[in-house]
Amino acid sequence: MFAAARKIGGLLVLLAGLLAYLVGAVSLHEALAIRFWPLDILYYALAGIAWAFPARYLVRWMTRA
Repeated sequence: MFAAARKIGGLLVLLAGLLAYLVGAVSLHEALAIRFWPLDILYYALAGIAWAFPARYLVRWMTRA
């Protein structure tokens, strides 16, 4: 039963963290005031990949036996 609770808890933390990351990434982009579309694409591509690095530790913890 503990493994199921860990997965549900981890999922809730992951969803809340992704929402906070999304708000932060968009707010940072607006604060930087980037108006050149190739830089927009580069910023959002990097921001879209960067969340996976901290999330992998949470996923490892969730799937640990």
